[in-house]
Amino acid sequence: MQYHNWMQLWCVDVHNVLSSKNLGYQNPLCYSTGYTTDISKFQFYPWEPIWYYIPSAKAPHNNLKKARWLGFAHAAGDEMTYYIQTEKEPGEG
Repeated sequence: MQYHNWMQLWCVDVHNVLSSKNLGYQNPLCYSTGYTTDISKFQFYPWEPIWYYIPSAKAPHNNLKKARWLGFAHAAGDEMTYYIQTEKEPGEG
C-alpha cells in the first residue's frame, strides 16, 4: 500500500469523529452507534517520527527504535494499536 493511501485512511478516520450540523452536531460514529466516540487515539499525525519499544532487546543494544506512524490498525488489537513504518539504524543491513 502506498503512503498516499495511509493519508486517505487517516482522513476518513478524522472525518468519522468530527461533528456535523447535518447530524445534529454529532459525529458519524456516534450517530450510527449511539456511543460517544473516544478521540484519545488521535495522538499522532501521519508520518510523524516516533519511537517503538522492542522488549526482546538485550543490553548493550538499545530497546527503542525509530519509526514513522502510518495509521490505526482497525482489524488488530485494541483502539490504541497502530501501523508503523520502521526505519533502519545506521549500520544495519
